[in-house]
Amino acid sequence: MVPLLELALDAHGGLTRWHQVKSIDLKLSIGGQLWRAKGLPQSLNVALHVEPSRKLVVVSPFDGEDSTGYFTPDRVWVENAAGTVVQKLTSPRGSFSGHDLMTPWSKTDAYQHPREQTDTHMFSQKE
Repeated sequence: MVPLLELALDAHGGLTRWHQVKSIDLKLSIGGQLWRAKGLPQSLNVALHVEPSRKLVVVSPFDGEDSTGYFTPDRVWVENAAGTVVQKLTSPRGSFSGHDLMTPWSKTDAYQHPREQTDTHMFSQKE
């Protein structure tokens, strides 16, 4: 386990306690040099809902006030306010194949970045 992650988990009850967490809700402002280099808008204000046991991250709004992005290890999709899937990406990790630092991201690529970080650092821990 990454030492900083282990320290943070231990400070909040350990890995056993982490496995008891049902959900985490965050409000984020996303932007910066990476997003600028990828040709994406700056200062996006979103809400993130994470369900560690389901390996699910939900981002809202997603590219507009009436849409929501959903992220799992195997699939990324966007639903409009009516619940209709309007964008989808299967095999999300594979979508980055061949990318380099300057390869532009699609919006589904960009919004899966928080899911990728969550998946890597939160979901992969074993007792």
